[in-house]
Amino acid sequence: MIKITELYNAVNAKLKSKYPYKRYGNEVSEGYDKPSFFVSLITKTISNESIFYKRFAYTVSITYFSDKTGADKTVDNLRIIDEIQELFGYNLVIKEGVSINLSDYDYEFTGSGADILQISIETEFYDKVPVIDENDIAGQININNQKG
Repeated sequence: MIKITELYNAVNAKLKSKYPYKRYGNEVSEGYDKPSFFVSLITKTISNESIFYKRFAYTVSITYFSDKTGADKTVDNLRIIDEIQELFGYNLVIKEGVSINLSDYDYEFTGSGADILQISIETEFYDKVPVIDENDIAGQININNQKG
């Protein structure tokens, strides 16, 4: 089963593979370096589809703080939009042999000056629910193999 921490770590590892910038979580609100990324996961759905499968839907939110100003900042933000889409593509490897599809990309500018880039990436996937067998294993089996 894919754990939310594995998804979060995979996103950060993907960013780290291209950008030397610091990456932060929601816990940092001041004193961060620029340029930098803030990464968060927003749960949209976790639903039981059956006793064997769950459906998960998340929004991966990547906020970019540029170190540029004015028109240079606009160009820098637009460059990051293109690069993030190219970097992540349509598939994110979570761990060896396990990947998820990335479906939709969106972006907006937020903050008091509407100059902070926030990219949203949507993902939805199904995953197996681990089955825990609480029954005891038979210790001894006697078989009577006589015809009769």
